[in-house]
Amino acid sequence: MAPERVTQKRRDAIEKRLTHSERANAGQMRTARKTTVKMLCIYADYKSDESYTPSKISVRVGNNFHNLQEIRQLEMVEPSGWIHIPLLDLVNNPIRTFMIQIAVLANHQNGRDTHMRQIKVYTPVEESSIGKFPRCTTVDFMMYRTIR
Repeated sequence: MAPERVTQKRRDAIEKRLTHSERANAGQMRTARKTTVKMLCIYADYKSDESYTPSKISVRVGNNFHNLQEIRQLEMVEPSGWIHIPLLDLVNNPIRTFMIQIAVLANHQNGRDTHMRQIKVYTPVEESSIGKFPRCTTVDFMMYRTIR
């Protein structure tokens, strides 16, 4: 094939993909190292935002934009408050990832823009060495247990 024909085919394929794809608002969170993530919480309020409130959300995880995989897709009907989305693998273990993408696939009343008032990402709680100190029971220890 001639190079100009290949270039034209690529342009046609890109234009077709752009015109037939769903337009989604998306937000990403990237970390410098692979992080264990247990839960994702999104705050949405239909009474305040109406058509800006998401009705269908897709959560995708991966190492970068090129290998994102959808792990959850949920539909919401007039949400009010926190929406808790567990991010677990097939064996119910928290996932390890570099990147999380939240894509809003649809809004209530066919709105175009979206409002997610707050997003929280939770990691599993690990025991630290701070909690392993012995309890202060003697008078000498109790005298110095607080800082004035």
